[in-house]
Amino acid sequence: MVKTRSEKPTAKSQNQPQETPKMQIQTLDASETNPPQVFVLPKDASPNARIITLPNPAITAPTRYFVDPEASGRRCGFHEFIRVASPNGSCRSWLLAPDRTQEETGHDEEDARDESTDRNDDGHLLQQPDLFIATPIDPLFILLPVLSSSGDVAENADWGTLHDRLFMREDDSKDYSHLQTMLKSVNGRALEASLDRRIQAVCKVIDMGDGEDKSYSLDLSMLAKELVVKANKMIRTGLPASMEERFVKKALEMPEVSIRREESGVSMISEDATSEAEGSQDTVSAITSQNTSASTNTTTSTATAATSVSIATVGSLSPDDHVARLLRLRTALDFLLHSYVPVSLRERLQQHLYDPSKTDRLNFTPLDERLAYISTLRSEAQALRSISDNISRKRGMLDDDEALERNEIKKRKKEEEEAKKKAMSQGVKKLMKADTSGMKKMTSFFTKGPAKKADSIMENGDKIYLDIDYEDEYVQPLLLAALHARLPPELLVFLQDAGTPPAPDTKVLQWRQYENIEFEQLLERHATYLANSYVIRKALIRKHYLSTTISHWLTKHPHSVLKRHVKRSVEFEVDYAEFLDDALLEAFELREAWERNEGKVLAEQEWWILKPGMSDRGQGIRMFSSEEQLTAIFEEWDPPSDDEGEDEGETDDSRLSGDENKSYANGTPSSSVEEETDSGNGVITSQLRHFIAQPYIHPPLLMPAPHPSAGRKFHIRTYVLAVGALKVYVYKPMLALFAAKPYMAPGSAAAGNNSQSDLDINEEINNDLAAHLSNTCLQTGEREGSVHAFWSLPAKTTRNLPSTWREDVFDQICKVTAETFEAAARSMSIHFQPLPNAFELFGVDFMVDAEGGAWLLEVNAFPDFAQTGEELQGLVKGLFEEVVDVAVRPFFGLDGDDDRDCEGEERQMRKCLDIDLGRR
Repeated sequence: MVKTRSEKPTAKSQNQPQETPKMQIQTLDASETNPPQVFVLPKDASPNARIITLPNPAITAPTRYFVDPEASGRRCGFHEFIRVASPNGSCRSWLLAPDRTQEETGHDEEDARDESTDRNDDGHLLQQPDLFIATPIDPLFILLPVLSSSGDVAENADWGTLHDRLFMREDDSKDYSHLQTMLKSVNGRALEASLDRRIQAVCKVIDMGDGEDKSYSLDLSMLAKELVVKANKMIRTGLPASMEERFVKKALEMPEVSIRREESGVSMISEDATSEAEGSQDTVSAITSQNTSASTNTTTSTATAATSVSIATVGSLSPDDHVARLLRLRTALDFLLHSYVPVSLRERLQQHLYDPSKTDRLNFTPLDERLAYISTLRSEAQALRSISDNISRKRGMLDDDEALERNEIKKRKKEEEEAKKKAMSQGVKKLMKADTSGMKKMTSFFTKGPAKKADSIMENGDKIYLDIDYEDEYVQPLLLAALHARLPPELLVFLQDAGTPPAPDTKVLQWRQYENIEFEQLLERHATYLANSYVIRKALIRKHYLSTTISHWLTKHPHSVLKRHVKRSVEFEVDYAEFLDDALLEAFELREAWERNEGKVLAEQEWWILKPGMSDRGQGIRMFSSEEQLTAIFEEWDPPSDDEGEDEGETDDSRLSGDENKSYANGTPSSSVEEETDSGNGVITSQLRHFIAQPYIHPPLLMPAPHPSAGRKFHIRTYVLAVGALKVYVYKPMLALFAAKPYMAPGSAAAGNNSQSDLDINEEINNDLAAHLSNTCLQTGEREGSVHAFWSLPAKTTRNLPSTWREDVFDQICKVTAETFEAAARSMSIHFQPLPNAFELFGVDFMVDAEGGAWLLEVNAFPDFAQTGEELQGLVKGLFEEVVDVAVRPFFGLDGDDDRDCEGEERQMRKCLDIDLGRR
């Protein structure tokens, strides 16, 4: 699903009429007075079958029926049309056109065209794509209106022949004219005989004496028995799912009892009492003709707010099969009565069906008792819910009063402190501003207790056990040196030297690769176990998750700083190039850019950069400016067919990662990577699903000569420390990582070259991205001049930026970093869950444009410190020392986490975010 913006921008049509100063209302004529419709008919229908119009038995309105006089069976070939409406969101219209292919018609093209012209069948456009499906119906229901048209059927028997009833009445003769025509046809006798058989099932019959004409009189008891037979058949075949859910399951659903609320001391029925009580009550009344309020088997007890209120039920709460079957039978009978029986007969039929004195087979007394019992329970549940709501409202009012009182106390204390400050003399104020860090308090000279907290820890034998194994030859020595320099050596015990594992309540610091951290211990021991990584942080480190995080944050905070420092992203999912069109259906920004690029040369087009959502170290990054170029990129990544794989063999080393130094965290080869990869692209197949596309940042800021990396594009690697839940620090010494080749605008190298197509030029650009990608892990050799300290960059640049541009960029980075981490913690908390006993170092990358604006690129977990090199190793060493001061020492009760380190020097970590997420 593409996640860009909710609606596509609508472009004004050039032919749009101008607005008139006065509103005019016009009515358009219908395109067709009798639009065509789609009917689905039985496949074995005879040629003599017809669609005729007859009165609907329930509402007497003219209704279409499909009648086949040659059909045999109980229903005599009568069918009603069931309308199947198209679901919301599906097609809004249908185009019906004849199939004029020679294979199906058996005629040549000219004959087919002449035949189509004679039929005037060039196709139709249906504005309402509905289907009308012919469904068998008992003709008995169609004849019921004429059988019951004479008033009181029960008392005064109304006798008459079928012909007289259908065609000799002045008010009804026109309604059955179509049926009369069919009875007069060749197959009319068979059809009339079928109708006679069905009438005899519900009528008393008198032979008129000639052996042909018979007189009929409707018998309601016979009709009631026929309806019961049909209802039982509906039950055997199964009621429709919607009818079963609404009229059976919901009606017999019992409330749960005795769900206690500790706050209010009320024991309640935990059902959806507010909506369910009313909805189910309506359902019960819809399917029952009588509703009693008597309730047996129920015991209730009420008390004050200090005691519980409960409902106790006697017997099983689930209805037995007999009651459920009775409810299904009543539901089926009600459906038949309201759908196929005339209004004049319904009340009398209900007396025959539901009165036990008139039939021995139907006794709904158990069902009525069960429904009355359920109704009573729901009423009591609703009453208890009202009691609980009243208690909750009262408690809420008390809480509001307590909050107001607390605010008053806080306000009073603040006023007292301000008054105290105003009463201070100037000398006291100056003394309070003096820097006393590192100085002992006067009382420490006259006490015999320990002077340092560390001594107290040591005397109590409370050591800090260290589990340090970073699995990186570059990082491990620096890490150990920082721990020895910043922590008291007498407190440290390395688990590798301890011999026996520490006790469960021992303080432990674990600093390992992500996959080797004991997260179970981390989640269980909040006060004594500290690790160097959070468990869940996908909202930051995966590109498509980060894009979603920022998008959600900007929706709620449209004026956020992220709007000016993060390029908009287009997210999409695609597995193969053939599915790319579907994936880009809602990529409106991309399509608008491609439209603007039409007719422009490559150097003047808007370029985009494509990134796999789960790749790192520059893997899979490509550039494009048109849909054809993007399609070619995905076609290049499509895996070869099985036949090609067999021909090439399975041991070709060139089909592995494309980067021998590929690793997920530390710059060393990982033995756990087993996925098959694409040839020569350096992209793992599992990464080729989630993608983001962002506008290419042009022009970037370039350094002037005589800087060693003059004219080359660069990005800033910032080390960001997240501590607990949640403080965020930005390490001021940053890195500037330069590209391997001088920068050239995309497509500018091909200016004036007409011998190559745009696709060929784009392929050449993507084959050599050394001028556009500043990832040092993609560079081979010594990488001379590729890594510099950010603050060593010259104050004067190729653009007229102020000499303070570096300070301005650092301030922007701090603000963007703080907002990004807060966005992940608050708007995507399910994918970023900071823990109070964890910290983590992230490598955050920024690009600086020619105007001095810092743009967030990505956030990396477990950054590759080895790319820093030996010359700037001191920068990484200082980073780890700062991490120990800020994240480790405060957790274990040592001094730290202030503006100065343990040696009194100003910290290089700038705190940019300090929020409380409520996790302890």
